[in-house]
Amino acid sequence: MKLFTIRLAVILFTFPITIVGQHIKIDKKKLSFLKEEKTLNVIFDYSDLIRGGNFISEEEYLKKQKEKISARKNNYEEWFMAYEHSKNKTWKEIYVSILNENLSKYIAPKFVINSETNYTMKVNVLWIYSGYDIGIARSPSKIKLRLELIDNATKRIVEIIDVKESHGYNKDFDNDSEWPYLKLIQNAFRSSAFKLAITLKRVFDKKRN
Repeated sequence: MKLFTIRLAVILFTFPITIVGQHIKIDKKKLSFLKEEKTLNVIFDYSDLIRGGNFISEEEYLKKQKEKISARKNNYEEWFMAYEHSKNKTWKEIYVSILNENLSKYIAPKFVINSETNYTMKVNVLWIYSGYDIGIARSPSKIKLRLELIDNATKRIVEIIDVKESHGYNKDFDNDSEWPYLKLIQNAFRSSAFKLAITLKRVFDKKRN
């Protein structure tokens, strides 16, 4: 029993994002159409985004960030460019990359950002909590997503998948970057995509060797 407890503790410590909050509810029958698709368009929508533990709009969040960064005599414009690049490029690419990587052994469509396909997966980013990691104290980043699968011919929403809270943790090298909490959020997107891929494996058949 003691040996089992030690092994479980090692697993939980080593793979936090694979253990916590894995379950995503899906309807396999409603998603069966994906088996016929070679590629799936992916777009991201931040229009309903709420920020932080105090649940403020992104506009209010950016205003507070400008005040905070300027008070520290740092360059807000530099931070804002890094934030926009992360939001509009890095986080999207990580999300799609993790999906494709973890479904590579399954007969599943390839997820491609802004592509011409029969269906689109719209990733609505509903909430982002940046988290923090200052060595002696840390709190993971957190995100909530709502996915809409859309028939591009009819513009009809075929299915909605709620991806509840996903957490992001930094490795030591992530904290060496100029804006570590942007990395924290990136790792939350990584975690969310991993959970979705694990769930979608229930829909697709595994490739034969």
